[in-house]
Amino acid sequence: MAARPISLVLAVALLAMIGAGVAFIGILLLAVAAGVIAFLAGGVHGFVAVLGAVALASAVVTWVAAAALWIGRPAGWAVSVVVAVSAVAGAVIAVATSGPQLPTLAGLAIGATALGLLVAPETRTAARA
Repeated sequence: MAARPISLVLAVALLAMIGAGVAFIGILLLAVAAGVIAFLAGGVHGFVAVLGAVALASAVVTWVAAAALWIGRPAGWAVSVVVAVSAVAGAVIAVATSGPQLPTLAGLAIGATALGLLVAPETRTAARA
């Protein structure tokens, strides 16, 4: 493959960051469910464990999509767009329900920037999308 455009390189880096953030949340949720972090009353630990497992699976999907985007797979581009849109939507929902907090605004900026880079013509061409 020829040299990758900077928009593709940055999009892959931002997707990796999104995946890391989702993995971190998944690990925290699993720690809460296991009782390592005392936070919940009884009866909801199983549900929190499922949420943690789903978050970790989502992180893996995000990293696989970023890797596929890096090597120029069209499906990697499509899944990456879904991940970026989901990141933006989640951050917008969090801002609307909890107010504008710095981590949420940073997540919104990362997701929106990744989405903008993904739809750039040079990124789409490099990804064969």
